This record gives sequence, structure tokens and C-alpha cells, in this order.
Amino acid sequence: RFSHAAHRQPAPGEWRANSAYGVQVLPIEPQREWQQRAENVLQHLPQTPVYARVDGLISRENGFMVNEVELIEPALYPHLRPECSQALQAALQNPRKSREKTVETPENFTKEREHPKGGLV
Repeated sequence: RFSHAAHRQPAPGEWRANSAYGVQVLPIEPQREWQQRAENVLQHLPQTPVYARVDGLISRENGFMVNEVELIEPALYPHLRPECSQALQAALQNPRKSREKTVETPENFTKEREHPKGGLV
């Protein structure tokens, strides 16, 4: 089950959206198609995870493009939706039950930008 989404905004003059380079993590309301694409990826995993973060890039031509699925120690950005911490706690306390009913799948979106030397980041 979808929980929340985040937009990683690089620092001014920076093209990398990594926390080591001053990125801001902001809430975003994803388009339904982006969310469906992320959820579809999770359906292809060999087992249903208790939690996951699906990362991707957004382009004008292709919409949301998945580039990573974080299943081990992902940053879940609970400050963007405090109630997700309670759902995650419940899922970790009873993982079998959480997999039968719902999976928290926070998504991480980075908007398309032009790289300073050309191309998209």
C-alpha cells in the first residue's frame, strides 16, 4: 500500500540529489501513473517486502522511470508523513500479517533536470 512520496531537490548549483550534497527532501503528491509503475515493480519481486522505497526519475516523455528499489535500510522520510512510522512499527512487529494485507511503499521522485554539460539527470 502506498504511504507517501518525496521529491529530492538538489542544492542550488548542484546536479546530484544525494544527501551528501545538500539535497532537500520535500513532500510531493505523485501522479497515479507514477504510483502504478512503482507498485508494478514490487509485484515482480520474489517475495512481498514488509516495506520498500521505489526510486525513479520523471521525464516529460516517459513519466516515472524506476531506477532503484530499496529494500534494505532505505531512508523512508517519515517526517513527510508521521503516521507512517506507526504503520512501519506494526509491520515490523508482525511481518507475516503486514504482507498479507498491505505493504508500505514510499516512493522517492526526483524531477528531471538538465545536466550542466548536457543530457538529463
